[in-house]
Amino acid sequence: AWLAVALALLWICREWLNLNHIEARFSRRLIILLTASVAGAILVLSRSERLRLMFVSGGTGLLRFSVWTGAVEMIRDHPWLGLGLDQFVYAYPSYMGAEAWREPNLSHPHQFLLDFWIRLGLPGVLLLMFVGVRLLWRLRADRRPTGSNPLSIATTGAFIVWAIHGLVDNSFFVSDLSYATWALLLVHDFSTERPTSASPRSVAIVSSST
Repeated sequence: AWLAVALALLWICREWLNLNHIEARFSRRLIILLTASVAGAILVLSRSERLRLMFVSGGTGLLRFSVWTGAVEMIRDHPWLGLGLDQFVYAYPSYMGAEAWREPNLSHPHQFLLDFWIRLGLPGVLLLMFVGVRLLWRLRADRRPTGSNPLSIATTGAFIVWAIHGLVDNSFFVSDLSYATWALLLVHDFSTERPTSASPRSVAIVSSST
């Protein structure tokens, strides 16, 4: 989560520099400074016990690989319709590797693509791809000056966090996360919507009223 936020902030900073037409040399120095700060923060965090235990036997990092392996086997057995909502926790013990014996009651596969596929089947994966492509298309199709559209920068940064964090944990199928995702999609949709010119009729009504 910290790494995802750091990368999103770097992207937002780059867009902000472009938005304000900051001198290229200064912008490069600032990005280098921010990157160094992020690397330093990660180095400090790496000294914490939780991160040190991630890649040792029984740690949460290696456990992820075991969970993903079991999730892929579930998808192989149920590729078209998946298992249904909230069924992972019941099926996982049958697919759990021996090295994951400490946590047999996981409720999701800790990866958003696997999660969508297991819960909703192939249609869910296609829906996820459609939403992602549409989000990127709306951002690319927006022709307004970036200075008048800071919301698209902010919401895109939020989706960077969503995608990176979703690679290793839950990202949608919890009430607060799903509400936040749809709210962000709505705000992003409005922020990249092209302003439409007033129709002749509406102009005439405004003119007559004034």
